[in-house]
Amino acid sequence: MNARRLLTLALSLPAAALLASCATLMSSDSESETTTPTSDSSESSTPVESTTEEPSTETTTAEEQDVFDLSVGDCIEDIETIFGGAEMVDSVTQVGVIDCAQPHNAEVYYAEDLPDGEFPGVEALTTQSEQICLDNFESFTGVPYLQSELEITYFHPTDQSWRYGDRATSCMIVSPEPVSGSAGAGAGGGEGEAPAEEAPAEETPVEEAPAEGAGI
Repeated sequence: MNARRLLTLALSLPAAALLASCATLMSSDSESETTTPTSDSSESSTPVESTTEEPSTETTTAEEQDVFDLSVGDCIEDIETIFGGAEMVDSVTQVGVIDCAQPHNAEVYYAEDLPDGEFPGVEALTTQSEQICLDNFESFTGVPYLQSELEITYFHPTDQSWRYGDRATSCMIVSPEPVSGSAGAGAGGGEGEAPAEEAPAEETPVEEAPAEGAGI
């Protein structure tokens, strides 16, 4: 069984240029050529009544969001743009969050605050964050990490952001190709989601009509 590699990113406070931890993109073989949709596949030559349009579902542009505001279930349009073509990045302050119904290649699937105390050091922090994300991968996707085609990346505090109270580790699933919908099992997009087995239809007893009595 092939070993899997993790993608690692580091958080920094957006209001301060306090950059310490470096981040490494450990897997760069995925292609993300179509992460930004440029056309609406729902267009048709047949005129459509404007009253039937639902603008709320037509969002195709990612919105820049502070990394400290990320929540479980948020989808990131293209996580690899954070690296700007490089293999390492010092810090992250904002990411492009998009409706999960639109093409994207990353999704926040778990978040956990690390214990308070002295900054544990980059190596220890990376080990902790990595284990947290691995431990919670299968419960979200429905399949073990080593059997999945999905990768993992995570945001973790830098030593400077730690001083400001940052303790959050945010785990993200990274797809090799842009996907639409959640990667979570049971959410309609999980690769580990087994087809639902239809329960056998219960046979309805057929009531026999009572035999007509013989005429007297």
